[in-house]
Order: sequence, then structure tokens, then C-alpha cells
Amino acid sequence: MAYLPWQWIFLINIPISLVILVMIARFRTQHEVVKKPVDIAGIVILTLLIVSVMLGITQKSGWYIVAALALLPVFIVIERKHQDPVLNVKYFTGSKTLALLISSLLSGFVMATAMNLMPLYAETLLGLTKGLSGLTVAPMAAASVIASLAAGFLTDKMGAKKVLLLGFVITALGALSLALMPAVLIVYLVTLALMGFGIGIIIGAPLNVLMIQAVEPKETGAAVGYLSLFRSLGSTLGPTVAGQFLSAAAQGFTGLYMVSAAASVLSGLLLLGAASLRR
Repeated sequence: MAYLPWQWIFLINIPISLVILVMIARFRTQHEVVKKPVDIAGIVILTLLIVSVMLGITQKSGWYIVAALALLPVFIVIERKHQDPVLNVKYFTGSKTLALLISSLLSGFVMATAMNLMPLYAETLLGLTKGLSGLTVAPMAAASVIASLAAGFLTDKMGAKKVLLLGFVITALGALSLALMPAVLIVYLVTLALMGFGIGIIIGAPLNVLMIQAVEPKETGAAVGYLSLFRSLGSTLGPTVAGQFLSAAAQGFTGLYMVSAAASVLSGLLLLGAASLRR
């Protein structure tokens, strides 16, 4: 991006995708196909609901938020009646599944506000060039990969809940450091590695394991899919909220990462609260 327009960065996905297609082309799997009606109405209403929330935040318009609130009961009625709903309402009636879904949403928010904005952070606060700013994300990416591998091992040894709580503690500390640390390159790089390690945990195996344990065996595939959906919603909200912070104040990064730290703390409290209610 230091020498070419930013649109060129997306071209790197083409060779990567081709390599993946070649690697998986030789694999064949057999599974039973179950035909169910597609929840078209639910998909449309959910899309309109999400878009309304995004526009409400970006345009600072209460009318879009009102529209989203008006669509919510319609969406719930549709999902309750559908044979194969895009979002199973019953997951919101159980304290543990609801806590896990909210934690997944918040993990997506934390991930997006960290990974998507670090080059801008480095360029704005550390004065680095666009090229160097992009390279500074490497410690976060490497730590995230290592943590995602370690999370599975630690889950077997410590239990999924303890590992997930550890991950949210790490991301909270990392976000606080990003909000309050001095603009020093070495401190920034260490913080990114810390944040990346926490992110690798909170979006990895522990959350999936907890959800699998919370639902019936026949529902595990759908339940894990809901976690991915909520994580995607959180990662969509992240840049939207970040844009508001950065445009509203000169110290927008401070406020943004304080919110990110609060999101991690809230996720930990939700997990602890759900566990105590279950007992």
C-alpha cells in the first residue's frame, strides 16, 4: 500500500484461493443430504435488521435504530414458526447459550477493532509509513496463530471455561495498553503480540467446546454456526463503532480501546454468571 492503491491488496486473495481449491479438489466426502425449506423471510429480515443498526450508528440516526427495534419482534415471530430458522430463538432463552452467543459477538468486536485498525494506529500515533504500519501487525498475527494452537491443548488440560476466561483477561489487558500506553514502537509491538495471543484464544476452540457442551448432540453443528454468525456480527460492528470514535474525538483510539477492554471484561463476567446460574 506504500506504492500501490489500496484496492490492490485484495488481489493477494486470488492465488491463495486457487491454491486452496487445488488442495481440496481431490477430497471427496459422503454425507446424508437433508432437504429443508430455506428461511428466506428470516434471512431478509435479519439482513434489514443488521443494516438498520449499522446505518443508525454510522448516520447517528435514531430512526434506523427504531426501524431495527420494530423489525426485531417480526423476526422473532418468523423464526419461531419456521422449520429450519436462520436463528434458533431457543438459544436466547438459556442463560449459558445466550452468554456464549454474546461472548462470541464481543469477541468479534474485539478482534475487528484490533486487527483492522492497527496499521492506522501505527501510522497516526507512531508516525510510521503505510508500508511499515502494515508490517507491524505481524506480531499480532503470529501470536494469534500460536494461541489458536495452544488453546486446544490448554482446553484439554484446564477446561474450556478457564482458558476462555484467560483469553478475555489477556485481550482486556492488551486493549488497556493500547488505550493508555505511550507512543513507543517497542511497547506497541509487545502489546500487539499480547493482544494477538488473547484473540487467538477467544475466537478459537474454547468457545466452540463450551457451546457443544451446552446443546444437544444433534444441534452441535448449528450451534457452532450461530457462534460464527455472532462473531461476524461483532466484527461488522467493530469498524462501524470505531469510525464513530475516531471521527468524534482527537483521542478516538483511547476511547475505542477502553470500550474494547470493557467488552472483554463483560464477556468474562457473562461466562462466570452463566456458570453460577447453572449450578
